[in-house]
Amino acid sequence: MSCNILDNITGWDCSPAGTRSIRAVSPLTLGGDGQHAAFYLAQPDDETFYLTDAGEAAMHAASFGIEITKARMDMLNSTPGIGFAKMERDGSITAHGNIADAQVALWDAVKIAMSLSFNSKKWAPKLDQMRFRALVEKVLIETGSGDKFDAKF
Repeated sequence: MSCNILDNITGWDCSPAGTRSIRAVSPLTLGGDGQHAAFYLAQPDDETFYLTDAGEAAMHAASFGIEITKARMDMLNSTPGIGFAKMERDGSITAHGNIADAQVALWDAVKIAMSLSFNSKKWAPKLDQMRFRALVEKVLIETGSGDKFDAKF
């Protein structure tokens, strides 16, 4: 096996994103719409790194109506195996430290993004069936269709 083969197997896409920084797009999707987990990795100097998703995972969840509360952030930050990355109060996933820890930090950031993705369905807003039924009945009655229509929900 070679590094080129491994690069092809993992499917990560990497592109320059400024001086001493890259944007790494993982093959892992955040949901059913095809958006991939992605991170910016910068190396301010030879010894350190800084990683962020710039809030992309949180914004993706918010686009589906998911509110990321403090309790949910705390739950994401306590994902088993996380030691270097965390979700900040602004919704961004970040990590920083010694360059030797960059690989582990990247995978920790992926774990947080995937944990958010996996929890998105249960955190999505629920349709209030009783209010919906009452609204439909009200509209049907107001339009004169209520006596002709027996809605079974």
